[in-house]
Amino acid sequence: MKLAFNTLALAISASLVLSGCNNDSDNRPPIEKAEGTWHQVGYGKLLVIDENRVKTLEFNSNHCILTGDFSHLETKERFPDIVRFGDILWIKEQGSTTNTEFVTKARKPEQCNSPLTIGDHTTPTDVFEYFWHAFNDYYAFFELRGVDWKTQRQVFRPLITDDMSDEALFDVLSEMVAPLQDAHVSIKAGDSEFFTMKPSPILRSAEGEAKSYLRFGYDVDTMEVVEEFFEDYEETAASYITEQSYKSFPEGDDLKTLIWGKTEDNIGIIVINNMAEYANDPEASESAQLAAAKARFDAIMQELQDTDGMIIDIRNNLGGDDVISMAIANHFNAKEIIAFQKQAVSKSGKSIAQQHKLPANANAYTKPVYLLTSQITVSAAEVFAMAMKQLPHVTQVGEETSGAFSDILSFRLPNGWEIGLSNEVYRNAQGEAFEKVGFQPDVVIPAYTSLETDLQRFATYDYALKQLGKQTYPSIDIVTFEHQVNDLMAQSGLPGLAVAVIQNGKLKYSNGFGSADEKNTPVTANTPFYLASVSKTMVGATLAHAVEDKLINLDEPIAPILPFTLKAISAQDTPITFAHLVTHTSGIVDASPAYTCSYYLHETQQNMNDALLGSNLCDEQINPDLGTYLRDYLSESGRNYQEINFTSQYDYETGEIYVYSNIATALAAYALEIKAQKPFTTLVDDYIFAPLAMQNSYWGVGKTADNVATRFVYSPDDEQLLAMPDYGAITYPDGSAISTVNDLAKYLIASMNEGKLGGHQLLSKAAVSDMLSPQTEVPVPSRDIGYFWELDGSLIHHDGSDPGVISQMIGDTKTKNGVILLSNGDDNHDPHYEAFVIIQQLALQLANTK
Repeated sequence: MKLAFNTLALAISASLVLSGCNNDSDNRPPIEKAEGTWHQVGYGKLLVIDENRVKTLEFNSNHCILTGDFSHLETKERFPDIVRFGDILWIKEQGSTTNTEFVTKARKPEQCNSPLTIGDHTTPTDVFEYFWHAFNDYYAFFELRGVDWKTQRQVFRPLITDDMSDEALFDVLSEMVAPLQDAHVSIKAGDSEFFTMKPSPILRSAEGEAKSYLRFGYDVDTMEVVEEFFEDYEETAASYITEQSYKSFPEGDDLKTLIWGKTEDNIGIIVINNMAEYANDPEASESAQLAAAKARFDAIMQELQDTDGMIIDIRNNLGGDDVISMAIANHFNAKEIIAFQKQAVSKSGKSIAQQHKLPANANAYTKPVYLLTSQITVSAAEVFAMAMKQLPHVTQVGEETSGAFSDILSFRLPNGWEIGLSNEVYRNAQGEAFEKVGFQPDVVIPAYTSLETDLQRFATYDYALKQLGKQTYPSIDIVTFEHQVNDLMAQSGLPGLAVAVIQNGKLKYSNGFGSADEKNTPVTANTPFYLASVSKTMVGATLAHAVEDKLINLDEPIAPILPFTLKAISAQDTPITFAHLVTHTSGIVDASPAYTCSYYLHETQQNMNDALLGSNLCDEQINPDLGTYLRDYLSESGRNYQEINFTSQYDYETGEIYVYSNIATALAAYALEIKAQKPFTTLVDDYIFAPLAMQNSYWGVGKTADNVATRFVYSPDDEQLLAMPDYGAITYPDGSAISTVNDLAKYLIASMNEGKLGGHQLLSKAAVSDMLSPQTEVPVPSRDIGYFWELDGSLIHHDGSDPGVISQMIGDTKTKNGVILLSNGDDNHDPHYEAFVIIQQLALQLANTK
């Protein structure tokens, strides 16, 4: 929560205590000198002070609520600083760093003559009316945020009945204010809390990630995923800092307020995740938190004063207290500047505009500073950014901030619920306001991608390091790379691996390691491997070219194309289109046992699990015909048709959520071949493999060739690698492509280079552009999704796994660097997977080493 900050009041209050502006002959206590009615203009707060009691009230044009009734002694304990200067009264709460300004009012508003008391019997109608008028009178940004509040009343008032439940009332009020997308709008009702922010990539991905677990039947809370993202971010930030210089507060496993240290080549890094919690006691007062923040930053800046430049990361800073923001910013300010101005502005009136300055600091850090922001940099963190942007040596990098600057104005509702809203306009020194739009960066770089924490690299950090003339990626030479890969494979028992490294759009390196089969045939860069789900990118590329050739339309429903009646329960209101299939938003779920039964042994056509585990889940003989399988799964008369095949089991329709689906991928390929009247495998050859001369690439739809890498799994029982029998999948388009790293390098280079390879336009430029463009507004785990390709800023990627297959393909459309890794190891065996991930990071180092 962002707290009010009144620099002007603090300064004046301090001077008044000493100046004797009050009548020297009046020896009454300050509280008695302040008898009368006082109004905080623009904030809906009243103080009524008489000879015995002090009452606090909140009011709007609908009614008035008594929120406190104190004796003079209780008031003095709660508000130790009370200073009157004529018609102005300043009070400061115990432990606060700020004063609140009141002006004298001749008489109370009429509605406050008989105020409500929290706990009185109130109806939902009473609560609704008070809620609506509170926002109507004090919220400052309806027009800016495109919400007609009177229309909201007309829409939602008929939904209110006096016999409705608290839960139903809470939902109505929440729905009313949700369109504001204002991070400072909230409703608290016991254990229930509503808050909202404008859409941002990290929150969108967190929602997509949480919903994706429905694939496995798990209902995961989005905020749990957000917390995991934050933990991953902290680990990645720490990876840039040397072990000997790394420090954090708090220490331990908790999410950090601060992380700081130096890079290997002397760049300071400070990660600031909030502007609130700096004392050892999290329940410490505001003034104690400020004192702790000052002390900590004095020490931090002393440690980092000799660095060559600095990165300050506030991308995940959710705000706190403006005074802490200003205290930190003061470490970078060599001369006095106007940091910001603020004023309450609403239908109820305007407060006096306050100007907040940063004093000069003779010991200010004035070397280059790169300030990293994101769309969830909010509140007091935005105030920090506003102050820092006034400084000539500070460059803002990343994304625009959230655009929620105002302090939170809190009101109680008649039933005791608490609401928060924005009533203040913040402006920079030039008089510009940034509510809703956010504070715009000097250099726009995606501040969040789902892949960055896996790779332990931040594009924002690397940009800043490059501008500072420092190394971004650790360098590695080929000899060292190969030595480390061989060591990792020996230590982990990973059987075989092929690697291709692309630099500046050209193949820099490709090689094989380990064994391709039980005969210990050496892996080379031309050893064919199964690709598992990396195959989906080729399905996407083929569909994109088919769209370009007008064989299909991405938005056309697929049901009329199919030779059977599609009856997807989730598609009752929205027909499934190719667009839904390529973005995993079709509502089709890979449900067992039907999906498990899609894997079969090529030699016997027995289900793989039944054959290896002795189970009896599937038919004795698997029919590998894809059309028959899809009909049985998706047609109401099909033998495998069931409710759990669709997201409607979770009350989600087609096009509403992302659930990764192999069966939906196969359906896309099947519908294409029916529409084109040509086998899908032929279409891939025509559009992708032949133009790129990928001579060792094809689809594993029959017995596997002898030169293809044998797939191995780890047996924990005897701690041995077991060669998998030759298996395939009925839904082969989702993961049964076979290729080499040399062939895939051609594909990835062309994909990163608008379809060009070796200076020749081999793939359609328009098709590649469409393939790598966002294709849905539905939240997905990556930043965006194209035609099956996962899109994270300039990074395009997809990984894959199957029994005995681990694969990864990553490309950067900006740098034209990329890596491809194919292995016949077992990603369910931790040593295999961990070695694969480390080798992936080493390959990326090689790609970025000049």
